[in-house]
Amino acid sequence: MNVKVIDYNLIDTQTVSAITGLSGETLKNWRHRKIGPPFQKLGSRCLYRDDLLHKWIEKCSVNTCEM
Repeated sequence: MNVKVIDYNLIDTQTVSAITGLSGETLKNWRHRKIGPPFQKLGSRCLYRDDLLHKWIEKCSVNTCEM
C-alpha cells in the first residue's frame, strides 16, 4: 500500500492569539460565526494550519498609497 504523508504544522488557539494579537475568545467567536482564519477540528480541539493562517493574514492586508 502506498501512503501519502502530508506534513501540516498545526498550531493551537493560544499560539494563533499570540501571532495575531486577537484574543482566544475572539477566535472562538469567529469560529462559531465561520469567519476569521480557517481551522481544523480534531476531536474537541480546534487547530490552525500555519500555512493557511499566514495566507489569511496576507489576505487581510490593506494597501495604502505612499506619499
